[in-house]
Amino acid sequence: MMFAPGALRPSSTVNISSYSPGARFGPRRMTDYELVWMLTGSARWTVRRPSATMGAAEEHLASVRLEPGTVALGIRGTDELYEWDAVHGASHAWVHFEVDPAAERAILDRLVGSDVPPVRELARAEPLGALTDYLLALARAGSDEGRRRSDEMVALFVDLLLSGPVPGPAPASMSPLIAAALDFVRQAWRNDGHRILSLAEIAEAAGVSSAHLSREFSKSFGVGLIHALELVRLGRAAIALQRSNLNVEEVSREAGFVSPFYFSRRFSAAYGQPPGRYRNLRAGAGDPLSPLTTAGLMPVWQLLTR
Repeated sequence: MMFAPGALRPSSTVNISSYSPGARFGPRRMTDYELVWMLTGSARWTVRRPSATMGAAEEHLASVRLEPGTVALGIRGTDELYEWDAVHGASHAWVHFEVDPAAERAILDRLVGSDVPPVRELARAEPLGALTDYLLALARAGSDEGRRRSDEMVALFVDLLLSGPVPGPAPASMSPLIAAALDFVRQAWRNDGHRILSLAEIAEAAGVSSAHLSREFSKSFGVGLIHALELVRLGRAAIALQRSNLNVEEVSREAGFVSPFYFSRRFSAAYGQPPGRYRNLRAGAGDPLSPLTTAGLMPVWQLLTR
């Protein structure tokens, strides 16, 4: 975790504030840190950092629109202004917290080279959305135990917000062409089992030449499409070896390998040991998707197994 226990100290559980249409709050100088997420309505949030030079203009950092589903982190030492929805008014949840010097250094280091202040869409950064609901529930509980857990969850929330990892939108490398090709593979496997598909068959379904599809996939993921699909089938096989009673020949067949001998050879190349030995390790066999993770192919796995 990014923060040592007690390094981040919330001043309370989460609170909620409501504003009438067109209300303003600020400008104010932030003397600590604050998490804010919208519940209803919207706000224009403008943040500036005071200039270090006497009499010089403030440095503009950001002016963003906050809506339900967004969370923002207010930074100590900045000046901020909220301008609330002029038509419907708005409400938001908030919690202030202080940090010790080491934690503050870690926060500021995370922000180097990025947009300041950070704003995230909760729906694209689970489990942050679930944590906001939990923090509100803890505040309603009003117990000492709820406060203790709330403090822990605020620290976890800030850690995930700044350093993740949290799932986000599909990577930019997943072009529409590759997504369409993989969707064809997923449907084919769903209908016909995990058979071996040729590059020509997939390219024809995607409406491009084999050479073009191969080039685009390699450009995005650094490996060939057919090799990537084999690693996906081997990943399924590794899970089956760990978590089923199928024998090796049955696992081979389920993963689309006609020959158990060829399956064993390809599995050994990917996992460093034959499937029978891997099966005997059971719980100690490690991550069954490690070859996919190492190759940067988890987006492919996720699309093909959803």
